[in-house]
Formats: sequence, structure tokens, C-alpha cells
Amino acid sequence: MTVAIEPMFTDDGPLSQCLTGWEPRSQQVEMAFAVAHAFETKRTLLVEAGTGVGKSFGYLVPAIRRIREHGEKVVVATNTITLQEQLMNSDVPTLHKAFGGGFSPVLVKGRANYVSLRRLERAKQRAATLLSDANAIKSLDQLVRWSKVTTDGSKATMPTLPRGDVWDLARSDAGNCLGRKCPKHETCFYQEARREMERGNLLICNHALFFSDLALRMIDRGFLPKYDHVILDEAHSIEDVASDHFGASVSEARVEYFLRSLVSSSRKVKSAGFLQSLQREGADPELVSQCIECVTRCELASSDFFDSLVLWARDKAPRNGRISAPGVVENIITTPLLELGKHLILLRESLINDAEAAEAKMSLI
Repeated sequence: MTVAIEPMFTDDGPLSQCLTGWEPRSQQVEMAFAVAHAFETKRTLLVEAGTGVGKSFGYLVPAIRRIREHGEKVVVATNTITLQEQLMNSDVPTLHKAFGGGFSPVLVKGRANYVSLRRLERAKQRAATLLSDANAIKSLDQLVRWSKVTTDGSKATMPTLPRGDVWDLARSDAGNCLGRKCPKHETCFYQEARREMERGNLLICNHALFFSDLALRMIDRGFLPKYDHVILDEAHSIEDVASDHFGASVSEARVEYFLRSLVSSSRKVKSAGFLQSLQREGADPELVSQCIECVTRCELASSDFFDSLVLWARDKAPRNGRISAPGVVENIITTPLLELGKHLILLRESLINDAEAAEAKMSLI
């Protein structure tokens, strides 16, 4: 394997023809050999190297060889956008030239990074009830104009909006995806990104997406295609990212955001939440009314619950803030949230329109 790798790094090798001032580094060659051996033997490898060693080429060269010579698929997961951009805009194109092609790199982004044309159209049709101020309406108009000229539908190419939260009304989401039933399926940016991902064999993503996929695979809902090897760059950060995706957490802000998406609490607008929109458009009035009452009870319970936690943290919590035993405050929030969930399920089942049912389903996730 050493013979197959070293020519790429020599003074007169392919990389020296592509990079001005190229200098071979013994540590880089050693790392590449170790990575190649780990691929060959299907073992785990931990590598720590200082600045200047050229770690990305140290793992990309053997990864690309596996792809070219064995038809395998490799995932590279990084923690920062900066490194992803370096890989996609600099390192990978250089190696593509050095190798003479033979592999297909793809930058993989999560679904929420893509606009849903169906949801955007729905938001435009219901702007009067969904949006509460001039900046929100202006933001939606900007999104509509951008959607007609963008080539990838990715948030990264979206203009800066006066109201960034308007994006939530138009972003793609697994909970409200209609799949092949969607009238926009053939032109869907996310579906096209998925097709490109399936065709690719060097997939570059971030840690959050990688561990999100692992968590979803536990319930048979993973979205990354089958791969043969994974490289975790910037691995010192994976402990926190993995904990976030394999653990469970709840915050007052997330609960409030969820409830506000169902029922607007603003007194300046008559109707902006999803339930209020259904109420105006003739959905089962009794079910909608019951759901709204459940939201009100959840708001009160949430406020009392998190206030209790604040008081506990102030008066009784240890210095590290950790909760070492259950029941430090009374759990008054679970019951009303479960009750709301039951009512939303009933409401979803009463809706005839697929798109509306999908929006109701998203509220449950």
C-alpha cells in the first residue's frame, strides 16, 4: 500500500504538478499509509498531528484511492463550515486534478438547508394570516423572487432577510414532506440534492448531520446512503455533538417557539399561527378550538415549570448545576403537552388536504 500512496507525495509526483512550492512531508506520508491500512483492515484509527502536516491530504489521498480502485463510498465529516469550504473549494479540486478524476465529491447538507417550493407557495397564499408585519411580508417576497433564480435552493445562497424566521415557513422538513404526492416533487431542490448524494462517492458533511443520520438509523430513517468508511475530522468536538443527537433535551425557548407556531400570542395580529389559520379556513371548529385551549394550558404549565427550575437553580442547585436525583421540581408540563399531542393527531386525521395534514404532522415532531 505504501507503494501506491507515496508517488502522490513525491517531489515529481502529481501533487507537485498541481501545487506551486509543493514539499513532501514524511509525517503526511506516514499518516496516509496508516489511513490506507485502516481502510484495508476495516479498523479504527486515531490520528493526532500538528499544524502544517497536511492532515486533509493525509486522509483524502487514501480515501480517493479506495473510491477509485475498489468502488467504495467514503464519508468525511467535519465540525466547521470553514474546513468544509476548504475541502470542497481547494483540497478536493486539487486532488481531482492530481488523480485525473475518477471520483465524485458532494457537499451534503441537511434537509432544513433547502427551500420547499410547496411550502413557500403555501406561505405566499396565506401571507395575510401567517405573517404579522411588513418586514415578514418583505422577507417572504424576497424568498419567492430568490426561489425563481436559485440553482440549488440552498440557504447558503439565500439573500439576507429582514425577518430570518420567515425561512421556517418555507424550509424543507421531513415532517411535512409529501414525497411523490407533492406537486413540486420533480423540481424539489432537496430531492435533487439527494439524487446527487446517491451518485457521489466522496461525501463531505458536518458532524451534526452525520450523528443525526446515525440517530435516525436507529429507527430506520437514516438519509445518508450506504457508505464503506467514515473519516471524522476535528474529532475533538464529536463528544458534544454525539451527546446532542443521542440524548434528549428541552428548553423553555423551544417549547415557546413550538406553541407560538400553533397559536400566535401577539395582540397586534388577529391570526398568525397554524391553528388560527385552519380556524379561518373552515377546519373542524370544535377540534381546532380544543387544540387552542390545549396550547393555552401548555403555555401556563411551561411558564410555571421553568420558573420552578430557575428557583431551584438559584436556591438549591449545587455549584456545578447538575441534577443528581429525579423530582427536584414537579413535572407539570408533560401531561398538557401529551394532551395537546392527542388533539393534534385527531385534527390531522380530520384534514382532507394532504398539505394541511403534513403541516399538522410536523407540529407533532
